Amino acid sequence: MLLSFARNWAVWVVLAGGIPLSPEMGVAADPVVIPVDGEPTPFRKISFRGESIEIETLANQSKTYAWRDLRAVRFRVLETPPLRPTGAQLVFPTGESIKIKELDAADADRVAVSSAWFPILSVPTAAAAGVLLDPDADDAEVARLLAWLARKRSSDAALFRNRDELAGSFIELKDGSTKWETNKKERSAPKAALSAIAFDPSLAESKSPAGAFAVVRAFDGSAVRAAKLNSAAGEMIETTLASGPTAAMKRDHLAEIEIRNGRIKYASDLPFEKVETQPFLDAAAPPRRDRNALGDSLRIDGAPVAKGIGMRSRGRISFAAAGFKRFEAKVALDDAAGSQGSVRFTVQADDKTVFDSGEMKPGDPPKDVRVELTRVRALVLAVEYAKRGDVDDLADWGDARFVE
Repeated sequence: MLLSFARNWAVWVVLAGGIPLSPEMGVAADPVVIPVDGEPTPFRKISFRGESIEIETLANQSKTYAWRDLRAVRFRVLETPPLRPTGAQLVFPTGESIKIKELDAADADRVAVSSAWFPILSVPTAAAAGVLLDPDADDAEVARLLAWLARKRSSDAALFRNRDELAGSFIELKDGSTKWETNKKERSAPKAALSAIAFDPSLAESKSPAGAFAVVRAFDGSAVRAAKLNSAAGEMIETTLASGPTAAMKRDHLAEIEIRNGRIKYASDLPFEKVETQPFLDAAAPPRRDRNALGDSLRIDGAPVAKGIGMRSRGRISFAAAGFKRFEAKVALDDAAGSQGSVRFTVQADDKTVFDSGEMKPGDPPKDVRVELTRVRALVLAVEYAKRGDVDDLADWGDARFVE
């Protein structure tokens, strides 16, 4: 299936603050650009120019930002998009996924899907982890299917709605039926009988750009990694995915753009120099990257958090801090913490305590952490016991990040 390429025209996107962006979304505040340094800037217009953006502020001033100097662009600041969609979706090896209307075609080389976000999207099969096919899958069922998709395997696989499984080489989807080769024999399975298809992870091609790239999110939880974005004609944006293909994306589905690999390095993406855990009674619980201490999605103050570290008390993580200007985070107990939870967050810079949250309990508002790192060599993030040992202690370092 061929992709349609939109011309690289520099056309303004009009996003006037206070106007309902869609009937179901209600009224949004002014969209904002959030730079690495400085305060968020509301804007009325935006255009995309490869690896930079240009805005017109509410004061009619023009500003241009390179991606590496941005944290995010938020189009609907009064609501937070979910971290993942429900229903049928195309899943990427990097964890992002796109809610789809239909798996239109697939073979050993390419997967083509249609969605409300991308009218047509065709990606190399090697750039996909798999496809969830159940249009009625709720969040719990999606989590189960994603866990199945993430299993270690050495071949393609299919999961049937009755929980049976098939392993082999996926050949193609055609006329509502999938074809497979198993034990040197060809067999078929109706697409309607399948919950998910997983592609051989050993063939996956990870193509995250070495420099700054954008994680573009829609309001249904869909997300892709983009190497470039360009304003295009009409209501579309030309999107060059990190996996290679370029496709047209509908403007009105944009919820936010988060910049990665710029001047911000998320703590969950960096190596842990040293990890220390000292449970009160139970077995030690290691820190979790981009998950709470139970392994579920991070959630603080009612909102999902894409990046961060989940810990139990008592625990410490050491990072090499040389070369960074500062460390920033938002700390709180995860929304999943029980009523008995009670912790203290501390930060040590070269063995000197530079932040102490005091006792924090479930329901307490998050506290902001900002630590200057000039001439600091080592930074330690610690979660200490407060009351009741480590009972219900699910401590989150939300958006924990080092800034160059």
